[in-house]
Amino acid sequence: MISRILLICCFLSTSLSNLWATDSDSTTIYGVAPTYAGLHLSLEYLSNPVMHSKSTLVSFWVMNDGTFTATFPLVGTMRVSLNLGQIEGTLILAPGEKYKIELPPFEPLKDEDQLNPFFAPSLLPLAVIEGDKDELNRLVSLFDDEFNSYYVSNVHKLFKKESEKPFLSIMAHLDSTYNSNNEWFNQYRHFTYQKLYELTFQRRKEFVVSRFFKEGSFQPHNPAYL
Repeated sequence: MISRILLICCFLSTSLSNLWATDSDSTTIYGVAPTYAGLHLSLEYLSNPVMHSKSTLVSFWVMNDGTFTATFPLVGTMRVSLNLGQIEGTLILAPGEKYKIELPPFEPLKDEDQLNPFFAPSLLPLAVIEGDKDELNRLVSLFDDEFNSYYVSNVHKLFKKESEKPFLSIMAHLDSTYNSNNEWFNQYRHFTYQKLYELTFQRRKEFVVSRFFKEGSFQPHNPAYL
């Protein structure tokens, strides 16, 4: 764990400075959400993975007719979030792409929630409208559903078993089913498997770190990495 934190700290400043590089491609989100008419929304990203603090990527107004659009520079693929009252919408964005997104009906925070320092909104992956079957958000959603189903069903079997054999077959199945040319997704899939190893090899943490983090590039904006 300490080695991972040190690695994150060493590369954090470089990674975040690259986020605003001048040669970045513009990314656009847009859509229609009448229940948000007149509201000011902010798209945020995880700026400090160690402290889990966020910074604003772009802010925009939802017009009176419910339409909204925001265009901003983006270098690398990352997961971002939108504060939508009782819900925190999440979305994976890539440079140079346009995303027509669907927002859930607006539910404002209750008075007691605004006063509660421990309140945490419900996370909801936002739907991308008109995306193809290989669209990244759709791919991650389908993969997560299948992986989480296996994990929940087998958690007791894998606990401290200290063997890869029980889950090598499901990893092979997922690799085959969700074969993709998208490097960000392949990294996401790879680091998601870490959950299986952490559960199974609880007394061999060095083995798990070596298995997943010894080689490869730093991935501060890939949630599975962190």
